[in-house]
Amino acid sequence: MFAYFSDCAVLETVEYATGRGYFDLTTMMEKDLNPRLCEVIDEPHCICSLQEVGAVTEANHAIKVITFEMEQAYSFGYLETKDGVFDLIIDETKISCTVQLDSVSLEGAVIHLYP
Repeated sequence: MFAYFSDCAVLETVEYATGRGYFDLTTMMEKDLNPRLCEVIDEPHCICSLQEVGAVTEANHAIKVITFEMEQAYSFGYLETKDGVFDLIIDETKISCTVQLDSVSLEGAVIHLYP
């Protein structure tokens, strides 16, 4: 077996992704991440379908953006599909999630919302 360990690696990136504006360090440091769904699944929460909340799905190039509004505010939540579990982005009562266009089926998807 032959292994080669290089002293350097050359990566190709787009210029805007390497600047400080692309990943705002302050925002990233202040971000509160959701606990894993398996850690909170037994806690009281709201479970509903995309249809029940009137979710709107828009396809943009390689992604799907799912958006909906709720009457009350929630702390965190998840979109659970047969392809995986995705964190919801919650801004007061406005909720969204972005998933890969061709890799995630929303058929039978379930939303978990925690107060």
